[in-house]
Amino acid sequence: MNPIEKTRWEETRNRGLMFFIIKRGFVWFGFPGAFLYTFVTSKQLNLPTMDVLPRAVAMFNFAGFFFALFLWFVMERRYKKTANLS
Repeated sequence: MNPIEKTRWEETRNRGLMFFIIKRGFVWFGFPGAFLYTFVTSKQLNLPTMDVLPRAVAMFNFAGFFFALFLWFVMERRYKKTANLS
């Protein structure tokens, strides 16, 4: 982890895990993925958008939660490894 990444991670870390999950898991992964999936699926299968959207939002936000949690632990591991070297 270079010094810029370390500084950014320290700022993110100070905001906390819940902020990280909401930002990375839901805002950056869950909602965009759900809307993209809904658009593509409703066009390909000729389904009404409102039939696909609720399930897609639930599915992608559920996956986004675990994606962000995994990412948090990976970044924490990298941060602690760098902190031990200093």
